[in-house]
Order: sequence, then structure tokens, then C-alpha cells
Amino acid sequence: MLALINAKLAQETRRSALPASRLLRVGPIVRGWRAGDYSRFGLELQYVLRDLVQPV
Repeated sequence: MLALINAKLAQETRRSALPASRLLRVGPIVRGWRAGDYSRFGLELQYVLRDLVQPV
């Protein structure tokens, strides 16, 4: 359980560090998607799209 909590915390930390430029967010978001972070902790495609378009 502790490992899952630490993994979620790491993913949220990465999300909070996304650049303000939406174009520059694409790389980190795709890497997180490929790593399975979005499917493990959320609604996958919906969260990917949210991270791409939401303002900082």
C-alpha cells in the first residue's frame, strides 16, 4: 500500500511540474501515459487531455 501511495505522490509531483506551455507538456504527458501512470491512477485518456489543456 505504501508503494502505491508513493507512486501516486510521484505522479502528482510530475503533474504539478508540467510547463505552462501546452506544447512543452506533450513530451512529459506522453511519457507518463506510456509508463501507465494515467491508467493506474485515473481515467486515462480523460486525464491526459485535461493535463494537455488545463491552465497552469
